[in-house]
Amino acid sequence: MKSASIFLIVICITFLAGCSYNERLAQFQADYTEAEQYNRELENDNAYKEIVIGNQRNELIDSFDRECEARNQLMNLRAIIGQQGQELERLKAERYERIKRIRSYTVIKGDCLWNIAKKPSVYNDPWRWPLIFQANRDQIKNPDLIYPAQIFRIP
Repeated sequence: MKSASIFLIVICITFLAGCSYNERLAQFQADYTEAEQYNRELENDNAYKEIVIGNQRNELIDSFDRECEARNQLMNLRAIIGQQGQELERLKAERYERIKRIRSYTVIKGDCLWNIAKKPSVYNDPWRWPLIFQANRDQIKNPDLIYPAQIFRIP
């Protein structure tokens, strides 16, 4: 506003010298109108700048909010992965204990070495029945003849 006022005063002083009253009045009105137009343009320009700055500020805030949300999601995912890792380790240990415990097998009616080796708790592979036979040669004379209540070592 001050620059527009100074501009107006300088223009008025310049044109006051050597002009008639009507000419000076017309010139003054023209200069005043021009100064008002200039002030409006400045105000519009400042308003536009404020809008742009406000939009940029809002975009930065939104960007910051999105980044914070992404970081929170990442932290949550890390926590979930950590929990799942602990659960996986617990399940591995449980499985190892279960496998470790099955060092012997008690024969029940209808069993054969093939079916014993096929059990998931033993080998989960029927073709490994010779391992059971070899480890229990003292109890098994014929691999086709095993009896309920026999306890076999599982190597």
